[in-house]
Amino acid sequence: MKDVGIADYSPELLEWLRKQTDDTDERPGNIGHHETDDQRLIDAFTVFQAFILGYYYGIVLSVVDTETLEFKSVDGGWGYRTGYGLNIIRTEINKAKPKTTSGMVVFGRQVILRISSLLLFSNDTQIAEITGTRWCLGVVGKRALLASSLIRGCHSPQDIGRFILLDVDVGGVPTSSDGLVRGGDGEYLEKDYVDETAVSISKYGGDEDFTRHIEPDWEGNPELMLLCIRYKGRRITTLNPAVADAYFCLAYLPPIPNPAADQVLSSAIYCGIDAFLAGKG
Repeated sequence: MKDVGIADYSPELLEWLRKQTDDTDERPGNIGHHETDDQRLIDAFTVFQAFILGYYYGIVLSVVDTETLEFKSVDGGWGYRTGYGLNIIRTEINKAKPKTTSGMVVFGRQVILRISSLLLFSNDTQIAEITGTRWCLGVVGKRALLASSLIRGCHSPQDIGRFILLDVDVGGVPTSSDGLVRGGDGEYLEKDYVDETAVSISKYGGDEDFTRHIEPDWEGNPELMLLCIRYKGRRITTLNPAVADAYFCLAYLPPIPNPAADQVLSSAIYCGIDAFLAGKG
């Protein structure tokens, strides 16, 4: 007997399957209704559900780091004979913005967080689109799904687009009452642009003695989080992580494969870490 796949389904059956992604599980004739007993429909939906969810699990697990999990398993928020999970995915994907020049579709960080938290630890919390800089950076529930830049250093825009799944206590991460992690209002360093003469200097990289620490926005809303930046233990400033990520991507320059040993800038003003800490730059 020949196996029947989705490609073999009739147009009528495919249209019925599409309708199952609407949030109408209990409507008569739908897969979730108690009187739906047509085994042909049940089997077709099971295959359809496995195909769609498998596709999105593949996408999610390509950008979510699960290496820290003690038990390599996830708890998806979907079940047998229900289109609920498919409906959430469809709703979120419809928010994606197509790039007309290339034909690609861009998924924002919040869309990935919503779908990933549903598929990885059964969290179906809605992530409201808030204007300004209150972009969502993570979701905390049975487990915690956080933007990778909060936990690890990022060296490229590709790193900014990754996430990490944790099953450890993250009580130190400020969240809203529904478990969403958003950035607060960071500090702004006041700079005194000194009047100095530009000279010829050799360019070199600095050390990496800066450390980052998650803390609540004590001066604003403690349910929002900030990254506290310290240099050799000394508190320097606080940042909204989402804004910092955006500026990092805008200012990113790809590394040079084989940089010269000495790169000389013919006209520049030197500003070392001591001058920066003194408010000059």
